[in-house]
Amino acid sequence: MQYKTFLFAIACAVQGCSSGDIADVHSSVKAKSTDSIQAQAIKIYRDDYGTPHVFANSNFDLFTGYGYAVAQDRLFQMEMLKRTTQGEVAEVLGSEYINFDHFTRSQFNPGSIIKQIKKLNPAQLDVLNGYAKGMNLWINEIAKNNKQLLPFEFTQHDFKPSKWDAYDVAMIFVGTLAMRYADFNTELENLETLQSLKKLHGKEQSLKLFNALMWQCDSDSITTVHNKSEQQCIERNKIPDDLSVESPINLAMSNYIDISGELNFSANSNEKWLKDFSITGLSGDIARSSASNIWVLAKDKLKEVNGVMLNGPQFGWANPSYVYGIGLHGGDYNIVGSTLLATPNILFGHNNKIAWGATAGFADQVDVIQLDLIKNTTEPSALFYHYQGKEYKVSERQEMIKVKNSDPVKSNIRYTHLGAIEQVDEGSDHIYIRRRAWQGFEVNSMLAWLDVGKANNWSQFRQEVSQVATNINFYYMDLDGNLGYNLAGRYPVRHLQQHQRLPMTVSTDWQGMQKFEENAYEYKPANGFIMNWNNRPESKVSSPDMWWKTWAKADRANEIEQRLSQQSKWSVDDVWQLNEEMSFNDNNIRYLLPLLEQVHKDSRLSPQEAEGLALLQSWDKAWRDEDHNGYFDSNATTLMQHWLSQLLKDVLSDDLPEKIFKKYAATGYPIATIRGSIGQQPGTVIVVDNLYAEQRGKQIRFDFLNGKTALEVIKASFSQVIDTFTKDGQLVIADTKVFPLMFSPYNFRGVLQGSAEHKSGHIMNRGAENNLFVATKSGFQAWDVNPSGQSAFINQQGIPSPHVKDQLPMFENFQKKPIYWSESELKKQGFSVEIINSITR
Repeated sequence: MQYKTFLFAIACAVQGCSSGDIADVHSSVKAKSTDSIQAQAIKIYRDDYGTPHVFANSNFDLFTGYGYAVAQDRLFQMEMLKRTTQGEVAEVLGSEYINFDHFTRSQFNPGSIIKQIKKLNPAQLDVLNGYAKGMNLWINEIAKNNKQLLPFEFTQHDFKPSKWDAYDVAMIFVGTLAMRYADFNTELENLETLQSLKKLHGKEQSLKLFNALMWQCDSDSITTVHNKSEQQCIERNKIPDDLSVESPINLAMSNYIDISGELNFSANSNEKWLKDFSITGLSGDIARSSASNIWVLAKDKLKEVNGVMLNGPQFGWANPSYVYGIGLHGGDYNIVGSTLLATPNILFGHNNKIAWGATAGFADQVDVIQLDLIKNTTEPSALFYHYQGKEYKVSERQEMIKVKNSDPVKSNIRYTHLGAIEQVDEGSDHIYIRRRAWQGFEVNSMLAWLDVGKANNWSQFRQEVSQVATNINFYYMDLDGNLGYNLAGRYPVRHLQQHQRLPMTVSTDWQGMQKFEENAYEYKPANGFIMNWNNRPESKVSSPDMWWKTWAKADRANEIEQRLSQQSKWSVDDVWQLNEEMSFNDNNIRYLLPLLEQVHKDSRLSPQEAEGLALLQSWDKAWRDEDHNGYFDSNATTLMQHWLSQLLKDVLSDDLPEKIFKKYAATGYPIATIRGSIGQQPGTVIVVDNLYAEQRGKQIRFDFLNGKTALEVIKASFSQVIDTFTKDGQLVIADTKVFPLMFSPYNFRGVLQGSAEHKSGHIMNRGAENNLFVATKSGFQAWDVNPSGQSAFINQQGIPSPHVKDQLPMFENFQKKPIYWSESELKKQGFSVEIINSITR
């Protein structure tokens, strides 16, 4: 079966290149290569969907083949990713990205990354240098045949591909898995919320209300680890009197990604951002609504096989896909699977000994610290600050931002010895600095994650995970069906007087770092399964500081756990089918319907209200459009969305300033095109907590119900909605339009990464891709589906590779394709193979 390649002019053998082609890391890091190796061929097999499998003898050659394949498939996406993570977008897309580039550069220190690369041993450097070499090899081939091989986006935007080096490869990870998934923090936004509440309620009442909007601990929140730790979560509620911000609060990224997926730098982006909450039904932009789920089952829960792992990384809907499929066979590695944006480390995979998966952990490892600015008479124009009794100067570096069709712009980047500057508040003599527990360990984290693929057992797996500094949930399964879970990451030991949701001060600074052994983990769970949908890892882990992420009773992960607990035995098909159930399942009705049924039991519903209740009771609780008429099959979806919206308004709007209420008014129903997964929205979490407080025997944090009972509030909100749907005494509920999945050509920072938006089916609350690993007596079997497709290549005539969107129909219909393991399997299938000569350095 021939791989239907569109790369017409690929040479069967690319000649070796001179060592001068490998650039030092921006002229700052010299490559420390391993000893010379005997020249061998690098073989790249491609399966029916274009997924590459690289075979080589050394790590250097293996990753040369990896980079080469990535460049063939995703060169424009990778070019824009490199520019996105390093702040070089304006050079090719124009002046509207100057602010973006400046902000991006202000958030990391290139010197720190270079220092980390310099510390790598030769074998580790081979990974980075080999990958860069492979990218450059294909770029060289393009130069020989631009007409056939150059992706047309480069011509469309009038620039050429840039060469790669080890630094660029490292920054793929640094700018995505570190600075995107492990860098969430809304402490300054939270502080603005507290100050707004003070103006409305006064100091004492506002603090009580603030803690009822964002709490650290809830013993009823679902956890991934079930053997409860003796150490419990600690509520830190002290608010220092000296915390104040006089200048306007900036959004975390100093920009806004709107519902189209594009970047928005407008002066009123904050207002537009809030308005879009009501349009999309989600509290936040794509960076906030995306996450991941997973379920892993042991032998005792399964029929015929030893273990099953299904992972759904929810990176959001993008074209090209955020996920890249790859097989690496040679040197120290024998791995198949997939990874985010073609990073060198394989996020989801197996090595025929163990399988591993991952989800975002959301455990809090980033804080903002408020420090005092001080005057320095010798340098009156410079900024100085106090920290632990010493005086420090704010460092500066001058950089030039290149701008397309315009003169370069000088960028003055300021930073501190503690981390990036979040905000300078000269009006109140304060500076706010972002402290990241993972900072300085990014490159090592990437390589440790890659080396997870070398582990053969739980102990070796844990050893590699211990070296990952970012807050990732790791999942383990071996051929015998033994399951394991481990929260990775470095976490600060926080001062007991620190309020974790607000900036800290010197007096409440970190007290050191937690030992890895204290991170949440579990091996061979007694219930026979492990599941996660970004819920609380363990009872002792406090909620992170983001206003939109509070772990509580209401949590979408309850849907997974309930299904896994209810069914005693599962087939592999059952496990895969659960993905479809979760993709359309309503995550809110379980918390509201029982209360409404209690109201009905007390004979307090009108005939129309009883009819509405009956509609909800008969509903299969699924957002489906089986007849493909463009509307949800059941009007219960409409009723639930409007009821929850009314409930949120009834409970929260009278206690919150209008601007703050907008952040908590979203319902989480797909009432518009959205870009990520859907979970309980922050307002729903708060309302459910209040509705069930009395039933759970818990003291409420703040009486949002205004002295009313839960049933009184449920009755009032439901009656109000039913009245709006009642015409001439009859209940008439309008159909709800189904919005399609839209795969945006903009990446997670709102930067263009492709040329077209793809559309498929209707909204699914599922992974941006799905992978399935099955442990059997004879080895692992594996499948996945990765929309839109493996390739993003479109030639100069606008004709795409056949693998640009060939996985969209499969994804829409919950189908999957095999992940091949061995060279003999690939040969047996008759897949195409490309040979590259071993590369000198």
